[in-house]
Parts: sequence; structure tokens; C-alpha cells
Amino acid sequence: MYLRGSPWPNFILLYINDLPINIQRAETMLFVDDADILIEAANEGILNHKINRVPKEFLIWFDGNGLVIDLKRNTAVSFYTWQNRSFLEPQIIIKDENINYK
Repeated sequence: MYLRGSPWPNFILLYINDLPINIQRAETMLFVDDADILIEAANEGILNHKINRVPKEFLIWFDGNGLVIDLKRNTAVSFYTWQNRSFLEPQIIIKDENINYK
């Protein structure tokens, strides 16, 4: 029984429930109408490798499930430790679109 709102968000979560197990190089957090990707790396080389690979994994999963990514809604955020302080913003490209940092 649904007391309020639409049942569709619940169906969407069921539909995308296997997404995290298909993304090997990042942690995926699922929300009702959104998915976040967390990519961690010990150095810049590994980070760049993961940033180049993870969007491809997402696209493979989305294409295989008949879904489309709204690239205009995507943003990137870079986190760093106070000890490291080297602020990195590696270029992220998905389907020839550059993802901007917030």
C-alpha cells in the first residue's frame, strides 16, 4: 500500500538495484531518482585510470538496460584530505560531454 506519492520511485530502485554490482572501480550510492559515484584513489595516475573507466561501465549498464543518462544534470566534486591539500580536478568525459566540477 502506498500512502502518499507515486509508486514509480520504488519501481525505479528495483530496476536499478543491480547497478552497483556492475561498477567495479567505484562505489555507487542509489537514491530514489539519482545515483552517485564515489571514486577513490591513492594517487593521480590511478584516479585518472578509474575516471576514464567508470563512466564506460555506467554507459554499458545504462545502454544494456535501455536507460539514458541526462548529461546536463551531472556534476563532479573533488574531495581531498587536509594533509594532502593537492586539489585535483581531472577531466571527466561521458559521450563527448565534459562534466563540470561544482
